[in-house]
Amino acid sequence: MKRALVLVAAAVAVAAVVLVFLARRGDDSAALSSRAPGGSSSARTTDSPTRPSLQGAPAVPPELAAAKLERELALAKAEQSGKVVAPWANDGNLLLEAIAHDAHAAGWTQAGCFAAGCAGTFLFASDDAMTRGRALAEALAGYRAWTGSKHWTAPERWLDGRVSITLVLGPPS
Repeated sequence: MKRALVLVAAAVAVAAVVLVFLARRGDDSAALSSRAPGGSSSARTTDSPTRPSLQGAPAVPPELAAAKLERELALAKAEQSGKVVAPWANDGNLLLEAIAHDAHAAGWTQAGCFAAGCAGTFLFASDDAMTRGRALAEALAGYRAWTGSKHWTAPERWLDGRVSITLVLGPPS
């Protein structure tokens, strides 16, 4: 447990250093990094909400950085608790898959099930799609029947309009 807390504290410290670095870069470096030779944009997109490309991307808005940090800490806490083999883990995995399908997510990444719960990150085409998707997820019988905690992280609103959000299902009580 102490090791997990040390790792989480280290992740927070690294994130703080990155945020300070990005804040000091300012708008000038963001404008320079988004231009490629010949006037075209060099910004790259990615299909993975968990591994965005930073090469050539403009500075990260503070609200996106905060949402990303919340997601990373929630996933780190779950993963550091260790993999679990329990009857509820299968139900948690099935529920995450159902949410991805029934909430019409454009994509998703399943972190898996751990002693601290099951986690998945869902990608949506827009803020409206995420709002509708989350409402559809919360209306599912399996979601309503889940007796453990249900924690949605803050939405990560990407510069291209996509939105990702992470759900951590706590172990059933």
